Amino acid sequence: MKKIPILSNQDKDNCCLGNEYLPLDYMGEFSLLGFRVQDVSEAVQLLAGQQYPVKPTDCGAEITVNDARQLSEIIGVFQKHGIDFSLTDVADQIYRG
Repeated sequence: MKKIPILSNQDKDNCCLGNEYLPLDYMGEFSLLGFRVQDVSEAVQLLAGQQYPVKPTDCGAEITVNDARQLSEIIGVFQKHGIDFSLTDVADQIYRG
């Protein structure tokens, strides 16, 4: 199972992630797959209503997926309900120097 962060589109320059998302060698290159959404609360309510394992975090939310098929299903749920989202590298603003 993999935890995928769900973060706001509005705060792209202020990346907020818990330490559990960072690799041990975080000074090296890495990427972190996550969702960027317009409204985190709306996305959480929608996913929880569809029985997906999603929970709020200090930075937004996180969803636990078992495999790529389930990730594809979540994307379909967002598309079906008109959620403005992107599946992207959410660690792109973290200083790794």
